[in-house]
Amino acid sequence: MLAASNSPASLSKAISPTPSLAAPPVAPPTPQQQPVHIAPKSGRIIWTGRLPKNGLVTIQGKGASSGSVNGELPGRPIQMSVYPADLDGSGLVLYSANMKYAKDAVETPGPQNGWNRTTYRWDPHHAKRLAVTEAPGPGNNWSRLVVQSRNNVVSVIVIDWTVQ
Repeated sequence: MLAASNSPASLSKAISPTPSLAAPPVAPPTPQQQPVHIAPKSGRIIWTGRLPKNGLVTIQGKGASSGSVNGELPGRPIQMSVYPADLDGSGLVLYSANMKYAKDAVETPGPQNGWNRTTYRWDPHHAKRLAVTEAPGPGNNWSRLVVQSRNNVVSVIVIDWTVQ
């Protein structure tokens, strides 16, 4: 039987350090920056559907009580213009009682108008087809609008809003 060697050379071989497998020091994580959400200062909502005479439509969030809605209220105090509109062969026709539209103004197609050419037309009679019965305000967290058709069927409503 062989005796174990206790010589200094054999001991150093037995306890010699093995190469380190430890990872290099890790730098502390940098704080994650949250993306900054810049809320728009203005916008447009387009409602389409069939609103009968004296009918009501409620627009809240990204939805409506009937029909379809594109866009939403910002949930902050706003000024707004509500236009009845029609869809014809050339695009949207918005009716306004504002004299600045005595000569039709045309807006080129883009994301703001659903890619429809939009004509603003001065027509006080048609402009009166809608009434706002509940405006965005503190009581509804600035997020609900109720519109009523006054005397004709309405198929398109356009709401332009600007943050106050």
